[in-house]
Amino acid sequence: MNGSLQRRLWVLLFSAATALGVWKYFPSSELDRRGFIAVAGNFPELPLQVSGDGTHASPWALGEIPTRPKSPLPPAPAIISLGDDAEGFFQASPPAPIDFSVILANFKRLGATKVATAAVLAWDAPDPIALAALEKSLSSFESLLMAAPLSRGAVPSPIPPAFRRASLPLAAIHGNASVLPAVNRIPISGIILGGDTTRAGFSILEADDDATDLFHPLMARWEDRVVFSFPLLIVLQQLNLPLDGVKVELGKSIHLGPAGPTLKIDEFGRIAISSQVSGLPQVAAQSLIDGGADLFPNPLPEIFILRDDQSAAEPATRAFSQSLASVMTSIATDQDPEPPRFYPRLPQDQELGLLGIFVAIMAIFSTRSHVLRLLMTLFFIGFCLAAQWFAFRDTSLWLPGMPILAAALVAGVVGTLFSKKAPSNSAVKIPPMPKIPVSSPQSAKLEIPILPALPSEKPIPKHSPDPP
Repeated sequence: MNGSLQRRLWVLLFSAATALGVWKYFPSSELDRRGFIAVAGNFPELPLQVSGDGTHASPWALGEIPTRPKSPLPPAPAIISLGDDAEGFFQASPPAPIDFSVILANFKRLGATKVATAAVLAWDAPDPIALAALEKSLSSFESLLMAAPLSRGAVPSPIPPAFRRASLPLAAIHGNASVLPAVNRIPISGIILGGDTTRAGFSILEADDDATDLFHPLMARWEDRVVFSFPLLIVLQQLNLPLDGVKVELGKSIHLGPAGPTLKIDEFGRIAISSQVSGLPQVAAQSLIDGGADLFPNPLPEIFILRDDQSAAEPATRAFSQSLASVMTSIATDQDPEPPRFYPRLPQDQELGLLGIFVAIMAIFSTRSHVLRLLMTLFFIGFCLAAQWFAFRDTSLWLPGMPILAAALVAGVVGTLFSKKAPSNSAVKIPPMPKIPVSSPQSAKLEIPILPALPSEKPIPKHSPDPP
């Protein structure tokens, strides 16, 4: 067997064994998963929620696969609309603290135990006695939520206790929390946020102009805490879900608890508001003064929400009140995730055939020069990476690129090792040196003939001319 054929066989054997071993044991490994994530990361429009294990039976997939049934919708709350009071039912317009005390007292009379007020409770010079009555009414409920606008100013303020009780530390948020809207104060002086058990959420963010149009912010950053929106806290209140069970992954989702809704949010912590959500029935606040339980559907709603619909209110406040029902319904409803995009592998016989073709080509080129082998190895690596990328993008296939890469590297190493091995005597024949015919040692000597000695003679004198 000559050297070239022997080298090809060794390269074929080692590269084929490597390709087969990697093909069999590499899929579903952490390295294969990281490679899949690295390729998918080049396409920012795709979600990076990876599922599957990379095998033929369970290929890699991008997108969340639902693992639990949708959460049931909470009972519809009772929406109490605080309008302009054209008939003069209340003591003042806009309502004074004593008027709010009357409204809350009627909530209590009708059997409400959970109350949320989106109306801002703030006055320039309130009556101390009426203010004390209002604070007593606020503390009489089992659960009370308050709302207030938030903004960012040059002079920061500490987080009020009501907002701190309804917040989470920044460390509990997964993702880049620094991109969340930053706030540091309530832009209304003298606002009342209830007693020691009251929790508060923001109604609007002054720096976010799109809050009530297409997106609604669910969270904002205040010092080292994350505060949440008023509608989100209402949904938690309706479903009796604790705030510490909320799991946030910015740019992906927010889970309101193991049994609560799961919502898709963007990297700024905003939820898309569905335009198909219909509003909830509402009752005028003045009708509660002499009204009974027949104002509401049976059974009586568990939570009463006071909404500010006064024409004298700020435009942002009125827009928030109008969108409150749709935002709450959007939060309370599980949003079906988009169906995951699968990236299956080729059938086993096709993958093995593809590996066999590459291994055979590498074995053929193993007998070429060192430079040509190096160029072919680099070509195979580049070709595999490009084929993996284009197949992922254009055909949603996950090719066996790693087995081919491993086989190409092994073929290059084995081919180099065998090319440096010294050839054996049986493989290389050295032609004999030509022989010089020599008859005998004596004949090989050079014989120099000895010339006979000449007899001594006197020198012949130069001929002199004859005498005259």
